[in-house]
Amino acid sequence: MLGTAVPLMAGEVHEFTLENGLHLIIKENHRAPVVVNQVWYKVGGRYELTGKTGLSHMLEHMMFKGTQT
Repeated sequence: MLGTAVPLMAGEVHEFTLENGLHLIIKENHRAPVVVNQVWYKVGGRYELTGKTGLSHMLEHMMFKGTQT
């Protein structure tokens, strides 16, 4: 046997919202001495208004490629 299998969902999940509206989901995993975080924003084509589509895609390109203006 190569080792003990650790379930992917082991440990408690803590979920709460800060006063500023930021929603947090925290799951501790002590298998390695590292920290990982993800930030998800409710933006993109799914959240664009009718008649104002494509703005998220344009801003995405500006973020990754940069612009002088």
